[in-house]
Amino acid sequence: MSRLLVALLLTGVAFASAARAEDPPADTPAQSAFTTLKHFCIDTRAVSNTVLALADSEGWQQLPQPALDQLHKSKEFADSRGRMMRHPDGSVVIVVVLHSADDILGSASVHGEMCAVGIVPAVTGADALVAQYAAIPITPGLCKESDIQCYLWREDGDRHIAVDEKSFDKSSGSADFLAYQSDSEKTVLLYGIAVVDP
Repeated sequence: MSRLLVALLLTGVAFASAARAEDPPADTPAQSAFTTLKHFCIDTRAVSNTVLALADSEGWQQLPQPALDQLHKSKEFADSRGRMMRHPDGSVVIVVVLHSADDILGSASVHGEMCAVGIVPAVTGADALVAQYAAIPITPGLCKESDIQCYLWREDGDRHIAVDEKSFDKSSGSADFLAYQSDSEKTVLLYGIAVVDP
């Protein structure tokens, strides 16, 4: 998962100028970032065709081929597709979807659908919104890098029940995961459904 976040960070910066300008959102940058994640990724359960159709219906641009090539350098993300939007204030948002066939949570038995939102320039405060939505503690060991905030849970009605990363790949079924990473230039929010092979 961390390699995807890094690739998205690089892609957002490298190709920010390629997107068409649209009016900026009225929310704060952090609220807009999380609203975009929820709208495209969480509410669609990260189903790639649904995400892309939604973006297309709202006038988002195709992610340029050089940007996709950046992601496709890793075989794990070979099927990634995306859309992007640039606002008149210079900020850029990209949405990327993909299916990871293996090793998305450090286990070869776990695969799943992923949907990520990248924002350039970086926004502050999105980490708190991610934590508020997850409503569980950060999942220990899920993301090895200290600057990535990761959560793994199963749903029980409206409640999120924390899932231990080490035991997840020995279980069956699926779990939701959410990740946040940001540096001085860009922010990435990632949501997905992880599935354990029986």
